[in-house]
Order: sequence, then C-alpha cells, then structure tokens
Amino acid sequence: MIATMSYGVPGELQLGPAGWVREAGTVTGGGRAPEPRLLDRVRDAIRVRHYSRRTEKAYVAWVRRFVLYHGKCHPREMGKAEVSAFLTHLATELPLALERKYPRAPSELGWQWVFPATRFYTDPASGRRRRHHLHETVLQRAVREAVLRARIRKPASCHTLRHSFATICWRTATTSARSRNFSATAT
Repeated sequence: MIATMSYGVPGELQLGPAGWVREAGTVTGGGRAPEPRLLDRVRDAIRVRHYSRRTEKAYVAWVRRFVLYHGKCHPREMGKAEVSAFLTHLATELPLALERKYPRAPSELGWQWVFPATRFYTDPASGRRRRHHLHETVLQRAVREAVLRARIRKPASCHTLRHSFATICWRTATTSARSRNFSATAT
C-alpha cells in the first residue's frame, strides 16, 4: 500500500515498504517522513489559510525568486538586509524590464495615468523626466470637499462612486443581455 503526502506536485513523497520515498525513487529511510522542504511548507501554509491556487503559485514563485537571488540560501539564514537587497533589486530591475517589454508604453493611451501627479521627477536609472499618479488621498479629499460644497447630506466618497459605476455597468450589461435575448426570441 502506498500513501501519498502531497497534492500532485513534482517530488511528492510516498510511503513504500522501505520508508518514505521521493517520486524519483530515493528512500529517505527510517520509516519517518523527512522535514518538508521550504516550498512545500509554503504551499501547506497557504492551503491551511484556504488561499486560491493562483495565489499559491504567485507566493511560491516569489519565494523561489527570493531564494535564487540570494544563491539558494535558506530564508531562515537571512534577515532584514537580504529582504532589503532583494526589494532594491526589484525596484531597479522591474522598470527596465517593463521598458524592454513595452517600448511604446509612453505613447499609448492605455498606459497613461487617469489622474497624473502635478510634479515631475527625474528617474535616476534613465535620467528621464517622469510623473507618477496622483496619490489616492488627494482625490479622496477633493471628492469629500465637493460633497460638502454641494451640500449633499448622504454619505459620499470615491468608494461610493466606484459602486455607482459598477451598478451602472451591471445594469447596462443586464439591459443589453435582455435586449439580445428578446431580439433572439422575437425572430
């Protein structure tokens, strides 16, 4: 009888007659299960919390990238300095990777900020003059001030506008679906 200790991922453990065996056939010996490997422990912790499989994949990928960046050093041997180094690496590497992947982004409308910041900054890596998005609190304060000036007595905020927009989209989709169904049955 073989007992499986995993969720169908490569390298799963099985209990064989000589003890716990990895999928490749190596016996871990002693009849006791070895301590789970790092990424298996991450997966188990995520599953206990009932996160989605996509979230699990993302977390495992980030842990793997972190470990590989530090030369396969185990996270228990690392600390704040290593986390800071990894984040700094990402902060400098990702924008450059995005520039290579999407070279026309600066001129395409889909990549532009809806609410750009008022000030520019100079990107230290490229020397280019750029602008971030407007901080969310600036927009929230502006909406709150507009509500007060308009003397609207009901609670209103950016979140309220978001729900109103979602409701309109839902109603529009429902109405267009109804009209499509009606015209399909009318013919």
